[in-house]
Amino acid sequence: MVPDAVLRRIDELQLSYIDALDSKDLAGWLGTFQENAAEYYVIPIEHIEQNLPLSLLHDDCYARLLDRVTFIEKLWAGIYEDYQMRHFVQRVRVRAADAPDTYDVKSNVSVMYTDNDGHAHVLAVGTYEDRVRVGDAHARFLRKRVILDNFTTPRYIVYPL
Repeated sequence: MVPDAVLRRIDELQLSYIDALDSKDLAGWLGTFQENAAEYYVIPIEHIEQNLPLSLLHDDCYARLLDRVTFIEKLWAGIYEDYQMRHFVQRVRVRAADAPDTYDVKSNVSVMYTDNDGHAHVLAVGTYEDRVRVGDAHARFLRKRVILDNFTTPRYIVYPL
């Protein structure tokens, strides 16, 4: 059984993650990851089921997360149609991983977006499969895998899911 204090830290981390994204606070989003061991992937479930090594987004280290933020904030600024996201996340499982103070967390997720015309749509539905390190003061993602049930999205993805 996972201690309540660990579950609280994991939930606080997940809430910080989605609050940062819904607020377009990319520095806050980066702050949810462990700097020396961070990975972020968005993968359609069909690629998992067929054992295909393809991801829609593939950031296999913290430096690539920094690159993603730089692209969004500086290189792509003004060249894409902006949108507002809202994340809905439900933790469904937490298990101790094979390393001390490390946990595997599975959550259901749906991401809605509102376009500039004020119309709301479903952007993504699936699961978060996370590896989280929980310390005395806080928790950080070592790896976040967004597994999409929908193998295509109704628009391009600018912001992390």
